[in-house]
Amino acid sequence: LGYFVAKIKKIPFAMTFHTIHTNYLHYILNGKLITPKMVSKIFKIFAERCQAVIVPSLKMKEELISYGLKKNVPIVVPNFLEEGIFESRKKGYLHEFLHLGKDASIILTVGRIGKEKNIDFILRVFKQVSKMNKKAHLVIVGKGPEKDNLSLLADKLGISKRVHFTGLIDYKNMPLVYS
Repeated sequence: LGYFVAKIKKIPFAMTFHTIHTNYLHYILNGKLITPKMVSKIFKIFAERCQAVIVPSLKMKEELISYGLKKNVPIVVPNFLEEGIFESRKKGYLHEFLHLGKDASIILTVGRIGKEKNIDFILRVFKQVSKMNKKAHLVIVGKGPEKDNLSLLADKLGISKRVHFTGLIDYKNMPLVYS
């Protein structure tokens, strides 16, 4: 819609590209309807019609170039982070939130809990870590469609007592989570 409005008004149109969409095809008929090649072709055609293409990382730039994009080489504009909000934060928020002892080691992952995030791999690695460090806990902050499957996997791996799914945590508390 934005593209067509820009075209009608004869103003420049820029596309921002933040996601490797080919990693999400399993959500559409279990990946059997649309192929990665189709997606890359669509994005290449669309990106070449724009006046500019903006990406947050070199990885995203390389992804678009791998689609065969030649006309509009993406411009990298990284996402910003307000570093000051992470300074001088009280430690131990997750220890208190999850009722863990102060000597517990926490391995943290934050984000959407989807198949494409490979959190099952983190659980399998954590099983090995938990054997070496009896005080280690894996904390998974976020929500998503794979939560129940991952919880079952943690049970199957015998690590569910040390794997904690917090769900969403209010953004204002995230600096405390990272501390």
